[in-house]
Amino acid sequence: MQPKKIAIACQVPQIESYTKEAEFLFQSINEYGGKLAKAEKIACCREPLSDETTSSLEKLGVKTRLIEPFDSRCVYANKIPMLGFSEEVDFDILVALDTDIIIRRDFSNLIDEKKIGAVRDDIDPLGLDNWKILFKHFDLKLPEERFHTYKNWKETIPYFNTGVLVFPQSYISEFYEAWKYYTIKLLDTYEKFPTIRHYYPFGVGAFYIEQLSFALAIHGGRFPYFTLPIEMNFPTHIKLHPNCKTEHLDPFLIHHHHRISKLGNIRNCYYENINKCFDKIKFSADRKNDSEIIIDDLYMKTLRRPADTEGLNHFSALIESKKQSLEDIQKMFFDSDEYKSLKNSDKICLGYENIEKNDLSFFPFFNELDLEPLVKIINFSKKYFGWFSRHTSRLFEYPWLTRQIADVHGKRILDIGTGVSSLPIFLANEGATIVTVDNHQTIRELNDDKDAWNEWGYIDYSKINKNIISYNSSIESVNLPKEDFDYIYSVSVIEHLPKSIRKTLWEKINYWLKPNGVLLLTIDLIKNSEQLYNVDEYYAVDFVHLLRQDGHLEYHGTLDDMKKEFIQNGLKLESCAFNKKPINNSNTYLAFLKLTKL
Repeated sequence: MQPKKIAIACQVPQIESYTKEAEFLFQSINEYGGKLAKAEKIACCREPLSDETTSSLEKLGVKTRLIEPFDSRCVYANKIPMLGFSEEVDFDILVALDTDIIIRRDFSNLIDEKKIGAVRDDIDPLGLDNWKILFKHFDLKLPEERFHTYKNWKETIPYFNTGVLVFPQSYISEFYEAWKYYTIKLLDTYEKFPTIRHYYPFGVGAFYIEQLSFALAIHGGRFPYFTLPIEMNFPTHIKLHPNCKTEHLDPFLIHHHHRISKLGNIRNCYYENINKCFDKIKFSADRKNDSEIIIDDLYMKTLRRPADTEGLNHFSALIESKKQSLEDIQKMFFDSDEYKSLKNSDKICLGYENIEKNDLSFFPFFNELDLEPLVKIINFSKKYFGWFSRHTSRLFEYPWLTRQIADVHGKRILDIGTGVSSLPIFLANEGATIVTVDNHQTIRELNDDKDAWNEWGYIDYSKINKNIISYNSSIESVNLPKEDFDYIYSVSVIEHLPKSIRKTLWEKINYWLKPNGVLLLTIDLIKNSEQLYNVDEYYAVDFVHLLRQDGHLEYHGTLDDMKKEFIQNGLKLESCAFNKKPINNSNTYLAFLKLTKL
């Protein structure tokens, strides 16, 4: 089979900041796009670009093409006219991008060649009720599928961000007409819809109204579509919902939303692992010598947010002019009211320096615990992985677990759903024999670059400590001896398992535990409830239908359901403790369960 011909295009206004962004975009394709470097690269423009810009783009292998403006009432609808020239270019797949995007790695394997692709949006400006009104107005059936928005995790229809779009050539012509139709109809009739009028007033150019019409065109025309992961359009300008598990992401495309320094470096976002990705993107000056990046980094380390434009310009100018040193500016930050107003939990949970000082007094749960094991676990993690988990809940879970396992030396312990964790390393170092089981398909090798690692994945821990045996296997298929373990534990895993697998697991745990053996579980519960947390690696488990007939979400069980499962499978609940203190605006509470074999 011949490889598909891919074209990558963006619309470039005759504005210096945008033309520079476009150059960075195409440069990133050439340098980091792998096979995509050979793609047809097209810069669309409504008017001829300057000779200098055209020359710069040509050096990057980019062809320029004039396109007709779409509608003066919707100036941000830049993708629609880009589809109009598709028949004039030889390609099978069109990837249409905003200019303020950087490509980090090859995403060609993610493309479904027979469907239109897009990433679900950060927010839903309408809400389900208004979507119903809108679809009814156009005599369209509301789609049954439901998404969750990335910023606030609100339930919505399949509603997409149009910053990154993938089109098979075979659908472009038909979709082009449908998208134009619904966009113009919305522009003509938007006053009938108060919510649309509120969010998309013509005074700001009908901002993003083409995203509403994109959804209408997709669903109205029943075009086949696939949902690209957030790594295909990672936003750097907002803080995402905790359910997005940002610490596990390794983006293909970074949407910097014009947050790029004068020297061409992407400014910091809220997430350290994403910022590390920026360090590997080098177009001009080293980030370490970029005053804007230095100030942005200072904001992140002290105020725990990216710099605002005013602050960025002010403090970076002070550094460039040498009127103030970085140390002087840092002192200003520490003396600021904003820094002083930060909650202790915000400061400590984002940096672990206070742990090593045995200062966690603001966590009531910790006054019962010995912090020494936690410090050792953190140090093991830094030694073998180069980092410690950004899941603040681990600061609760690990000390609790180690406290429950008395006289570790000589004990046989099973860790279910281990992932990437230094806890089994710590226990093995204390003299226990550990068995780890994890069926994750991502195999982590100790000699790999660990900058992109997260807590998901499988490690053969025997390569670290001979007292550990590791199985890359599912619970259903792993075979372990009867009554072999003194302790079995699982850290924030069981609640993510479907009911059917949970049933099998309890049976196996009963089989594996020694008489009087102990089972230790930490469980994520949805805040303000005893509902088991129902998301695993971004996806809900056990959803037969997203909504029941009464309109409520169909979750896959409660803590009480799990307690009944224990009894049915020969397990006795000895204790159940809770930490219902919000952690970094987490969407979950923690439950700590200790059980014995009946």
